[in-house]
Amino acid sequence: TTEIYTLSLHDALPILVDTCALINKPDIIHKFKDGKALLVIPMMVLEELDKHKENRQNSELQYSARQVIKALDLYNNEKWLDKNESADMRLLPQEYQNKTGDNKILSTALKFLLKKPTIISDDVNFRNKAESLKLKTISSDEFCSMKSLQ
Repeated sequence: TTEIYTLSLHDALPILVDTCALINKPDIIHKFKDGKALLVIPMMVLEELDKHKENRQNSELQYSARQVIKALDLYNNEKWLDKNESADMRLLPQEYQNKTGDNKILSTALKFLLKKPTIISDDVNFRNKAESLKLKTISSDEFCSMKSLQ
C-alpha cells in the first residue's frame, strides 16, 4: 500500500508553489511570513529555479529566478517554509509515472493529501493534472488577490 505522509512541522494549511507561479510573482513568498500557512517549495522547484537563474537567453527569467532564490534565503530558518520535500512517484497513477518536473511536484503535493494542500500554479495544464488527482489549485493572481489564506 502507498503511505500518505504528513510532514509539516505544524498544523498549518500546506500550500505548494510551482516554478511558474514563483517566476511570475517572485514576491508571493512574502505573503506567507505571517505563518498562517506552511509554504512548501518542492525540491524539484528548487532545481528548476537553479536552472533558470543561469538562463543566458532570457534575462527576465534569470532575474525572476534570482529574486525568488533570494527571498527563499531571506526566510530560510522560518518554520512556515519547507524546502525539504522530495518527490515520491509511487503516489501517482500509472499515467503520471514519467518523471517530469510537473509529475515530481504533483507527487510531492500528494504527500500532504491528508492536510488538503493547495497548489499555486500559473501553468493551466499542470492545474488540470493536479485537479485530476483531487488537489485544489489556484493561480498566483487569484492567490495574491485573496484577503486571507483560510
